[in-house]
Amino acid sequence: MKTAACAYGTDVGRERDHNEDNLAVCADQGLWVVADGMGGHEAGEVASAIAVAVIPELIKSGSKLSSALERAHRAIIDAGNAGKGSPGMGCTAVALKLSGCNYQVAWVGDSRAYLWNGSALRQLTSDHSFVQQMIDAGALTEEEARVHPQRSVITQALGVGDRSVQVDTLGGTLLKGESILLCSDGLTSEVEDIQIANLLSSAPDLQQRVQGLITAANDNGGSDNITVILIDAPQGAGAFVPRGGTVPFNAAALNQAIAKKQRRALPWIWVAVLALFVIVGFFFFGSAPPEPKVSGGGGTISPATVPAVQVRKTEDEKTQLATQKITETSQPELTATVDEVSRQVPVNEEPIAESLPQIGNNQGSSTVSVEEILKNEPDTTE
Repeated sequence: MKTAACAYGTDVGRERDHNEDNLAVCADQGLWVVADGMGGHEAGEVASAIAVAVIPELIKSGSKLSSALERAHRAIIDAGNAGKGSPGMGCTAVALKLSGCNYQVAWVGDSRAYLWNGSALRQLTSDHSFVQQMIDAGALTEEEARVHPQRSVITQALGVGDRSVQVDTLGGTLLKGESILLCSDGLTSEVEDIQIANLLSSAPDLQQRVQGLITAANDNGGSDNITVILIDAPQGAGAFVPRGGTVPFNAAALNQAIAKKQRRALPWIWVAVLALFVIVGFFFFGSAPPEPKVSGGGGTISPATVPAVQVRKTEDEKTQLATQKITETSQPELTATVDEVSRQVPVNEEPIAESLPQIGNNQGSSTVSVEEILKNEPDTTE
């Protein structure tokens, strides 16, 4: 992402004989600082000069923005005690740190930062001043504060008071078409916010906008030094999209990105198709055979869910079973059936068992009768 474009300017004003404001423009670091000195000749300008020198150096070494302002506060105190400038000198300060499109603002005193989006101006910072406290408490309106006799009284500044200072910070993201304005109170005490917005919207480029603001402050009285820095969002910043709106895009770049993702996804698609074929093939050709089913009466019964149906054997079926066993255990030449044997037995004569020939392995004389076989046959009737 390219460095953000900026423009800046400072002016002594119409009533002062010297300029106690200082500024730092370190675009390569993404850092901009405005410091408004106070304390009189050879004091205020010394304090503001220390601030704009110390803060960039500390940011370069890796310090946070709030820590850099705290260190600048102590450096001003130490300088005054060492005879540089004068004891009690100080300055207000506002600083912007930009990382890509993300920004952070830190401030002490009544130097301000505004966000301009091309159509509306919004104050980001809140003054550390007496009248701002009255506004926050509901005792003053904005209009009343502008003409209040104590409107220039601030509640804290760098280099003033003890060695601690409360640095306020905030952050956000710059979008395409947005700008951040840093300024000393020499601008805001003379030019109202609505006029600042009109001037920002009327000038065609950054430097003309900055010069227009300084000129307006002088035209309105120029009672104080005036310092302005205007920083545009970096090129490549995202566009603001209203709710329900759309944003233009590069169709060619989008198509290239989609094609790239499709090329990456193609091998996985083939793997998924192959896996699907394997699963389908296993389902149709590799599944277990169906369980046998028993047909009965009025339907089909599955053995897995219904007990096996046992068919009651009739007397004839028992007789056939006995005959089969006799045949299997007799000599090869024994082929008579039970019916034939039965026909040879006279009525009211000896039992069938006494008329049957001996069967076996010819090594014993055991006699087997049909009745005994039938008795030994397990009853399968339930």
